[in-house]
Amino acid sequence: TAGDKLSAVTFNAGVKDPLNFLLDPPRCEVAMTANTAITSSLTLGTWDNEITDNDNMHNTASQQSRIVIQTPGRFLFYISTFMSSATYTQYDINLRINSGGSAAGGSSVRTWSVGSPGGASRQITLSGSRYMPTTTDYFELFVATTPNGNLTGGLGVFATGMQVIWKSLT
Repeated sequence: TAGDKLSAVTFNAGVKDPLNFLLDPPRCEVAMTANTAITSSLTLGTWDNEITDNDNMHNTASQQSRIVIQTPGRFLFYISTFMSSATYTQYDINLRINSGGSAAGGSSVRTWSVGSPGGASRQITLSGSRYMPTTTDYFELFVATTPNGNLTGGLGVFATGMQVIWKSLT
């Protein structure tokens, strides 16, 4: 209250805890460890490697495709995909919310479409997609190529993976 001296307990609760939260905000970084065949139909990405998860947003035992929001706020998404065989003419990446593992389920947050790189392998890194979900909303990533291709895994989040980082309350 006003006029009271600042005690260690009050400092910890009022200053230290929020500062620690801002220094280490909720985040999750996941990746594929094996190559995944991609078809012209949207294929669900599954994340079997956790690089960082300080807010229990990902489960490596079940529903590996999901990043589940545990803390209210605005989140920033970084998505990285590496297509090892780039003979495709169209490459689509679709981030969906609450889709239940179905490319037709839930709602599309954003879709990115990329044309052919002319036969070379292609790394695509996407960032800046900000979204303000509610707690327990979850995100899944779907990828399609025309014609079929392979997403490369095994190189950590820098090959094919996703990072979700808490940015602000509003």
